[in-house]
Amino acid sequence: EKNTEWKPKEKKVALCAEETDWGRDWIVAAKEQLKKRGWKIAEEDYTQIGQTDFYPLLSKYKSAGIE
Repeated sequence: EKNTEWKPKEKKVALCAEETDWGRDWIVAAKEQLKKRGWKIAEEDYTQIGQTDFYPLLSKYKSAGIE
């Protein structure tokens, strides 16, 4: 059986959530848990509800070397 475990080169992550109280709370909780596990938060973004074009964010993350 092939090993499907994701093994990033660097523990670097981008967080993106909706621009709401829930989204902001999610980012706070996610950052706390990820930092405890040794991850670096490279980007933090908020989007408007209903946004459908995420290409600019994905391009930004790719340029920053986030897998």
